[in-house]
Amino acid sequence: MPCLCLRSVYFTFTISYCFDQGSQWGFEIGLPQIHVVIVKKKPDEKIHIAFLVHTYGFGGLENMVTNLVNHLDPNRFESTIITFAPLHPLNNRVDPNRIQVISLNKEGGNNPVLIYKICLMLKKISADIVQTHNWGTALEGILGAKLARVPRIVHAERGTIEDKKRNILLQRFLWGFADQVLSVSEAHRKKVTNIIRFPHEQIKAIVNGVDTERFFPNPELKEETRKKLGLKKGSFCIGTVGSLRPVKNQSLLVNACKVILPHFDQVEVLIVGEGPLESELKQEVQTLGLSEKIHFAGVQPNIPEILNALDVFVLPSLSEGMPNAVLEAMACGIPVIATAVGGTPEVVEDGKSGILIASEDEPHLVQALKELIQNHEKRLAFGIEGRRRVLSNFSLKKMVSEYQVLYESLLQKVSQ
Repeated sequence: MPCLCLRSVYFTFTISYCFDQGSQWGFEIGLPQIHVVIVKKKPDEKIHIAFLVHTYGFGGLENMVTNLVNHLDPNRFESTIITFAPLHPLNNRVDPNRIQVISLNKEGGNNPVLIYKICLMLKKISADIVQTHNWGTALEGILGAKLARVPRIVHAERGTIEDKKRNILLQRFLWGFADQVLSVSEAHRKKVTNIIRFPHEQIKAIVNGVDTERFFPNPELKEETRKKLGLKKGSFCIGTVGSLRPVKNQSLLVNACKVILPHFDQVEVLIVGEGPLESELKQEVQTLGLSEKIHFAGVQPNIPEILNALDVFVLPSLSEGMPNAVLEAMACGIPVIATAVGGTPEVVEDGKSGILIASEDEPHLVQALKELIQNHEKRLAFGIEGRRRVLSNFSLKKMVSEYQVLYESLLQKVSQ
């Protein structure tokens, strides 16, 4: 498939003014119309994609980007990951001989100089497509890409949406420069449209995919992994994986376990992740006198092994785009209880591949936990159906294929 490069670019937009008899006035800036003239590159040249992320740690967004760059066809695509914040240790997450990871070492807040730095970086690597992610990279990333005259820009919204009024207006303006805006589920696509008031038809949903060859049921790992984590042999383990931030709402699980644990001596709880609420959550557990039952494991690189050590996975989030953690648990055959937020109901079929509860519904979470603790057959059925559903609808192969088709189709379009 031939690649394309930029020859020239210009854009137009409309400004509408309105006045009333009370001398009140206002104006509205319409979405910019981008006009690009591009030409074919040599047929044997790869499509070079630059993925811009705010941080490159172990969150859902970073894991998605990692999975994508690792599995894009190396004969057709070349990838560079550009992170705004300083780098975390990569721990061999990507092949350094094939994928470059660059840090811009950005300080907090917006920095106009960063736009110029991004522009120079994108020119240096001769990027054909830039893909920005969420509010954290939209401003500097999109403007830097336009300044560098990158042929195509993709902007992906993948979770909590920035909804401050002034930032809504800015996002609507910036997204107009993108050749494609992405979301991670149909529910998230609708939410983005409603909040940002960006045209629904200009947003495409590409759901997350799981590497089912890495995440699969492996009962042999259960006791060995539990021993490493300090869990008791033969205990019933409830677990969750995610950054310890308010939106992930691990306190809902802690409060539910306050009710559950006195009635089930064999139950233990594992909380995996780190974040700003870690100290507060640990203090809450200590105050409740549950430190011997609720364990904090921090960041764990071996998530497939962790998931296989669980009996039930819980996602208590207040908001989600498309929860990677749920997909990974289901791929491992672990029954799931999750809040019905964002794209989660598109993943978990209530009563068939897991249990959905309303956000912040502690009594329902308590009831669901009791039900699965006491019903081995239901846990087994949910696990089997969850794995089947991921294989059918949320495989990594399917996700990568959709992105590859998108990238190649974008570079086939010529607007004059």
